[in-house]
Amino acid sequence: MLPCYARALNQTIERFRATIAAIFSGHRHLDLFQVYYRYLSPNNASNCSSNASRGAVAIKYNITPSLTSERGRPAFRLYVVDPATWEVVDHTVYVTANPRGQGLPPQGGAKLTWKKYYSAREAYGTDTEEDGLSPAFWDELTVRMAGNETLFEEWWARRTRCSWVKPCHGVCVGGGKSAT
Repeated sequence: MLPCYARALNQTIERFRATIAAIFSGHRHLDLFQVYYRYLSPNNASNCSSNASRGAVAIKYNITPSLTSERGRPAFRLYVVDPATWEVVDHTVYVTANPRGQGLPPQGGAKLTWKKYYSAREAYGTDTEEDGLSPAFWDELTVRMAGNETLFEEWWARRTRCSWVKPCHGVCVGGGKSAT
């Protein structure tokens, strides 16, 4: 996204953060999320180490990993939403039971078999049952992944439903280069 459009989008998201429960976009074929932060000008960007000062204001989900997958197993995601607040409380990804290339698409009219792959709350944890998948939750997860290589690698593998997983080390982990 061009910088001026990205800045305008971030300003709009920040302005309406009390109204926006989550942002949903589609067609990435990968299981990803994006945290939006409060805009800090270069003059006031100091002391961004705590969650309060980091200012996570919104979360964007890719609606579903991919039903017509080029890489990875076909998958879909179900969201659990709090009807009072519209906050996403959890999401669960389901994948086909057979890895890609082993009977997909089904032959002879056979039906696909789906199985639970992971729940975000189960995989990444929340402090209490009432906690949802808020922007602060996803921000904290990125902080935890930065200090926990195993947690990062588990998330990295889930991006493609454990298929076609390219290693991500060094610059890739820091966001300097994509390994997709």
